[in-house]
Amino acid sequence: VHFFPENPDHWNNLGYLYSMGERYTDAENAFAKALALNPDMEVAQRNLTASLTQSHHARPKILSGLQDLRALEALIAKGDYSPAALKMAESVQARLPDVIKARFFYGSLLVANRRPAEGAPHLEWVAAREPANAGVRINLGNAYLGLNRNEDAARQFQAALSADPQNAFARQRLKEMGVLK
Repeated sequence: VHFFPENPDHWNNLGYLYSMGERYTDAENAFAKALALNPDMEVAQRNLTASLTQSHHARPKILSGLQDLRALEALIAKGDYSPAALKMAESVQARLPDVIKARFFYGSLLVANRRPAEGAPHLEWVAAREPANAGVRINLGNAYLGLNRNEDAARQFQAALSADPQNAFARQRLKEMGVLK
């Protein structure tokens, strides 16, 4: 983890080693870090739960936050970008401020609810951590369009195409902006 601090597998493995030595607090912190990096990492969640069973420590906020994050993800998958979904995203992001997916959903829902000035900083934060994420680049581009920052928007749509050359949405946006023919 010293050399690859953004790798959730390494944090999970470190947590497992700590739990083998009965260093449960350290193990739980490592598992929580793995989950913050990758909220979909079921093995880290199982390992954290198992460590909590051994240590009898209180349930950390990341576990309840992940449950709410998954509920939010289900709403978004259904196409629900409503103010109620935004309110839920705000709550999840406040409880899980270092979870990239939570910040991505919150920023994206702010933009979808016509609040690009508020959404852009969250999406910029995500883009800094996941520069090859085409989805965040597109949503950040849309935020910049809403702020009349067209050159910045074009750069984001071009970054989305660099990450995903087949991305039809980014290509269409660039055509609409006159950047691509």
